[in-house]
Amino acid sequence: MNCLTPDGRPFALLVAAADGIGELDLASEEWVAEAAEVLQRLVAEHAAGLEGAAFTLCEVCHNTPVYLHAGSKLAWHAKFVGATVTVGMGELDGADCDLKIEGDHGVMSNAARIQYAGRDPAIVAQAQAVISKVGNFKFSGALPDSPALGTVLRGLHDAMAPRVLPKFPWMSPPWVANARQIAYERAQLPEFSAGLADEEFIFAEEFRNPPKYLAPDGVNGGFFVVVKGGVPIVGHGPLPEEVYGQADAKTYGE
Repeated sequence: MNCLTPDGRPFALLVAAADGIGELDLASEEWVAEAAEVLQRLVAEHAAGLEGAAFTLCEVCHNTPVYLHAGSKLAWHAKFVGATVTVGMGELDGADCDLKIEGDHGVMSNAARIQYAGRDPAIVAQAQAVISKVGNFKFSGALPDSPALGTVLRGLHDAMAPRVLPKFPWMSPPWVANARQIAYERAQLPEFSAGLADEEFIFAEEFRNPPKYLAPDGVNGGFFVVVKGGVPIVGHGPLPEEVYGQADAKTYGE
């Protein structure tokens, strides 16, 4: 993906993320069922290195989406004993875990989409720094010393990364970066490219009083799409009319 801001800077969180858009909510029943299958396969593949291993992991995701009907949090856990693993829904007591991680469901979902294999380690580190800055995570315990178990957990993360549904707030810079890529790719499709070649149109949405975590400086939120010469320009924030002129269609409100 060409995940760049209008001035050409990469959004590390998107560049490091797995390709595509997942369809499973992190720690949901469907996600846990698939994670269990992945872990069973990985444990079998690394059975020789897991002899004598014993490790319990629990992840707790707070502020879950209402549509999941999960209350205020979702949790899952995995217990490794040698070359066997037991995976289940629910939170474990911290005393029963070697590593317990808690955080916001939306932030943890985006962290779960960071992919290690095939990504620039420097970009991955930048993405992790972004997540750490806003994550407000709570950690109890530590990662396992076993190299084989570390490989299994990293393998689980990369296998599930493309399946996790990302949680980007509407009209945030990462949301607009995704919209930019989608608009650009669709404009190249044969059924649209010819018709767009001679089109000129400006669409904009601008909203007052965005949440402070999105606009700490109080600037209005929004995004805009400028179609000219067949290639759409998608930008974050209010339409800069001094550059593009007035919008042909504009939504403005709270």
